[in-house]
Amino acid sequence: MQALRMLLRTWRGGQLNLIIWSLVLAVAVVTSVSLLAERIERALTAQSSSFLAADLVVRSSKPIDPQWITEALEQQVESAQVLTFASMVYHQDDMHLASIKAVEASYPLRGLLRRTTTPFTTDASLIEEIDYGPVQGEVWVDARLLPLLNIELGDEIELGEIRLTATQIVIEEPDSGGSFGAFGARVLMNYSDIEAAGIIIPGSRVTYRYLMAEGASGADGFARYSDWVQDQLDVHDRLITPDEAQASIADTMDKGRRFLLLAGSIGVVLAGIALALASHHFAAGQTRQVALLKSWGIAASRVRSLIAEWIDASGNKESRTEDSDLGGTMRLGSQVCHLLPGSMAHGIYGADQVEERHRHRFEVNNNYLPALKDAGLVIGGLSHDKTLVETIELPNHPWFFASQFHPEFNSTPRDGHPLFEGFVNAALDFQKQSSSQEAK
Repeated sequence: MQALRMLLRTWRGGQLNLIIWSLVLAVAVVTSVSLLAERIERALTAQSSSFLAADLVVRSSKPIDPQWITEALEQQVESAQVLTFASMVYHQDDMHLASIKAVEASYPLRGLLRRTTTPFTTDASLIEEIDYGPVQGEVWVDARLLPLLNIELGDEIELGEIRLTATQIVIEEPDSGGSFGAFGARVLMNYSDIEAAGIIIPGSRVTYRYLMAEGASGADGFARYSDWVQDQLDVHDRLITPDEAQASIADTMDKGRRFLLLAGSIGVVLAGIALALASHHFAAGQTRQVALLKSWGIAASRVRSLIAEWIDASGNKESRTEDSDLGGTMRLGSQVCHLLPGSMAHGIYGADQVEERHRHRFEVNNNYLPALKDAGLVIGGLSHDKTLVETIELPNHPWFFASQFHPEFNSTPRDGHPLFEGFVNAALDFQKQSSSQEAK
């Protein structure tokens, strides 16, 4: 009760005002900077997605697995398929090697297509922005194709075994980078016309792109689906993020994130300094009071109790003394580690118990062990009293291993540590497997 009365007297005297306002300022600065950084990050990501025409894209040299599309429908994730290749297009006696792009009706998932009916126009009022592609039987063409084939809008061009009507002039695609010049004039067609055209045969150089975007299932559903798709990828597939969509914006995105990180760090540092100065000022103001209490003959332990006592959430009084566990105790030197049978650690060492050198203060929080195990993390080793985690591993990873101890302390060039040898052998096996898959 004495400590409570001292606190109330200090509060009424206004000595706590500075530290309270410093705490409010620190929380306000950190919160505002974090919210601002999060909003700007979302805006950058959303804007950069328009350069990809999706939130994520898988580019492949082989057709997209139909199971991906079925899974997307079940997960309520938006998707679209895109094919790009070079092919000859004809109109009477004229021909041109064009850059063909076949898109599904849902393309683009992000961003807008720009089209017009006036060739080579720069008048914004004549340019239309839309979020869908050409219908079956139609193509939208680059304006350069009109004089090259000597055609006008409404004429038919030959592509493979079918004739398609040129109805619009495509000005810009969200995922084109603004130019098709290096690959001939662009011809944008409907994905459904590919089979009838008969131009995709074994050996054709075709790039398959699978577009994905957040749908009705929200961000969590999209995250689950994207993780599932990543697990299905092989050496022929590559996942492209918005940052990688355009080389011209990748550096800008990186600089933006660095700035946000710097701003957040500066805010936290300034808030910490303000709180530390206020706390120091408050502590300095208690010096005379503590000296007065000691001059009255009050024991040092009693003086500390006036400051080091508190009430927990249950209403019970707790206190910290010289004999209390202050936390952060260092584990130092060689200690026994029990390896669990069936774990990767047990297989590497070939023993049930080993001794390793330690030097650390922090441990795995045992309150989180059930959740970590449910998520797939395997505990491979425990401390000598089997109360602390020593090693962790992931069973579905080529070689994932982490330890509390320091294996480098027991490793030499002539006598390598078992963990280092296991890692090197796993890397060599993975390289052999990758080489054999590429050879196939």
